[in-house]
Amino acid sequence: MTQVDATSSKLAGDQISDSKKTAAREQADVEPQAQLSCEENGTSARQTSVSTKAACPPPGDPSSIMTNAAFHPLSWRRVGVTFIATRNQVCPYLEGRMERKLIAPITRSARSSFTAMNAAGFRRSNAFVYRPICSNCQACMAARVLVADFKPSRTQRRIARKNAELRLDMAPAMATEEHYDLFRRYLDQRHFDGDMALMDEDDFAAMIEETSVRTNLFEWREPQNDRLVAACLVDHLDDGLSMVYSYYDPDYLERSLGVAMILSLIALSQKSELEHLYLGYWVKGSRKMSYKQNFQPLEVYTEGRWQALGSLDRG
Repeated sequence: MTQVDATSSKLAGDQISDSKKTAAREQADVEPQAQLSCEENGTSARQTSVSTKAACPPPGDPSSIMTNAAFHPLSWRRVGVTFIATRNQVCPYLEGRMERKLIAPITRSARSSFTAMNAAGFRRSNAFVYRPICSNCQACMAARVLVADFKPSRTQRRIARKNAELRLDMAPAMATEEHYDLFRRYLDQRHFDGDMALMDEDDFAAMIEETSVRTNLFEWREPQNDRLVAACLVDHLDDGLSMVYSYYDPDYLERSLGVAMILSLIALSQKSELEHLYLGYWVKGSRKMSYKQNFQPLEVYTEGRWQALGSLDRG
C-alpha cells in the first residue's frame, strides 16, 4: 500500500482488526468506563471520558450527528448503539504517534444504521464499526469516490485496458481454500512484516464471514482457465459500495491489480447508478495511503462533514 501500483490493493490499513485474533485483542484493550449508550428514545446518554461534551441527537433525527471533532455517535429511535474507546496503541501509519479508536458492535437492531455510520466516517471490521479518535491528530479521514463524476487518468485507462479480459464475479462472503491460498501468497510476498502476516485459516474465515450486514466477495478471474487473480471483500450500502479488504496474485505485479480492482468497482457503481465507492481511510502525510488521492473527485470526512480532498492541504 505504497504507490499507485500493485500494492495499492491492500486496504489493510483501513481495518483495526481483520481477524479473530486482533478483534479479541481490541476487545481486551477497551476501557469499560469509556462508553456512551444512546437509549432507545434517543434522548439520554451516559457521558464518559471519550468526549467532554456528549449527548444523543434529537429523537427521530438520523441525520443529526455530533460535530465534536473527537466523537461522532449516532442515535435515533429504536436503535441503541454502544461505543467503546480502545487504549492508545502505536500508530501504523505515522511514525512517533499513537492511535485510539472508537468501536461499536453492529447489533441486529443497529443494522439499519450501517449506511449512516459509514456516512459519518466509520468503517467495518468483522462485526464491529470503528473510527479513529486520536488526541491532537485528525490525519485519518474516511474517503469516498464520487463515482458519477469520476474520469480515469491516462495511466488508469491503460491499467483498465490491461485487465479488461478479467471476469468479475460476485460470490458469497465465504472463506474457501482457493481464497485463503491467494490471500496467504499475497501476505507472504507483499506484507510479510505486518500484523496480518500472522493470520491463519480461522482468522481469514473470521475476516470474510463474520459480518452482520450485506457483504460479498468480488472476484476477478482469468476467463480462459477460471484462475482467481484478485479478490475484494465489499459491503453494500444504500448509497454505494465499501471496500473492506482486498488481495491479489503477487505474480501479477505488472498488471497493477490493486488499481484495476478500484477502477472495476467504480465502473460497476456507475452502471448501477450508485453515488459512492468508499475506499477506507486516507491518512494525511502517509505514503501508504497516497494512492487514494488519484481517484478523483475524492471526498474525505473531516470536521464532521464530507469535503473535497482538493480543498484541503494534502501535506
